[in-house]
Amino acid sequence: MADLNISLAVVDGPGLHVSLDRGMHVATLRYFQPTGEFGARAAEAVGIPLPTVLKVSASTTFDHDGIAVLAWRSPTETFLLCASNGAFENIKRLCFSSNDGYLIDQTGGLSVLRASGARIADLFSRIGNIAALPGPGESKRSLMADIPALAVRPDEGDTYVVVDRLYREHLMNWIRETAADLLINRSKTDLLE
Repeated sequence: MADLNISLAVVDGPGLHVSLDRGMHVATLRYFQPTGEFGARAAEAVGIPLPTVLKVSASTTFDHDGIAVLAWRSPTETFLLCASNGAFENIKRLCFSSNDGYLIDQTGGLSVLRASGARIADLFSRIGNIAALPGPGESKRSLMADIPALAVRPDEGDTYVVVDRLYREHLMNWIRETAADLLINRSKTDLLE
């Protein structure tokens, strides 16, 4: 069995930083219509509108303790990423189930990786494809390291990768190997110049 301390360790190199965001809460909002009663209640609870197709809505949480992100996943499903425990619990309380939707806390089943740096496009092109890298305000589903993942980029900053907890070590190991390869190839390029 792989050593989880090594598998989940931060990947930090020239132009690339990837880490497991242990403080990020994840929930799925599922509904029949985003404009229905549940969708309206969820948008009000988070304080931002539900995103449209392949888009992201983001804001600072009401307690100013972190970020809240709503990421489009499908026509009837939106992911909620929330960095504040208090805000997350409040949103769960306000999003009680109704006939047209419900919230499922996925924090124990889904993990969030936070990626940043100038070489993030190189990383995405090697572990999936460059088309999987979302632009600012976008959310894209794809395969990364041969597993399903959702890449979310609220703004010009970090990109969040939501992946099933069962596969997070696998994905982090691919990222670690890719980062090492990028570093080796960069060194070879530097030598040639």
